[in-house]
This record gives sequence, C-alpha cells and structure tokens, in this order.
Amino acid sequence: MESDFTANNAVADIYIEDGILFFIYQPNIHLSLQLAKDAVTRRLSVQKDKAYPVFCDVRGLASSDKVARDYLAREGSVLVKAVSFLAKDYISLRIIKFYMSNDIHGIPSRIFTQSYHALKFLQQFK
Repeated sequence: MESDFTANNAVADIYIEDGILFFIYQPNIHLSLQLAKDAVTRRLSVQKDKAYPVFCDVRGLASSDKVARDYLAREGSVLVKAVSFLAKDYISLRIIKFYMSNDIHGIPSRIFTQSYHALKFLQQFK
C-alpha cells in the first residue's frame, strides 16, 4: 500500500492512495460521539486541506450512537467530494442509510457490497 499519508488508530485506518482517501473502520467499533470527532480530526489531518473522494469501509462498525451519526452527517463531510460506502450487514446498511438521508451537503454517496464497484464509482470524482 503506497500512500501520501497514513493515520491509523483504534477507530480506523486512514490513508490516501491514487487520489482516493480510504477510511477503513477497525473491527467491532462502537462509534461514540468522541470517537467520531477523533476520526474526523484524523481524516482532516491526512487530507491537509484538500478535498478527496472517500472510500469508507464500514464493515467493522458494530454499532454507533445517534449523536455520532448526526455529527458525521454534518461535520463528517467536510472536504469530501463523494463517498462510496462498503457494507456487508444490516447494521452497516442502516447506519449508512441514516447518513445519506441526512446529507444536507449534496455529496454524491452510494452503498456497495463489493470494493471494485465502490472504487469504480469514485473514479469520476478524482
């Protein structure tokens, strides 16, 4: 994995590769408001004031607080050109659909179950 910058922590691995920002949640994460804020801060530090399309792998999310989801739907979309979510189960899909239904920024977003299709969607936003 070749990347411009990497920020790995207990919540997610974050890196940029080929013009796409990858945000991959660690396994069994319960996303609280504080963890959501920390994740956004780390993501923004990786981006260094540059907007990117984002590949967001939420398969590691076990659950999330409503306030964390609300925060991500608002502040979590700063410097994001588009988002492709990679999901695998009901909980992940529910979290993503909530995010997408509250997206007031008009950021193109789609849900995928295969990485290839998620990455292909983002190519047009690079």
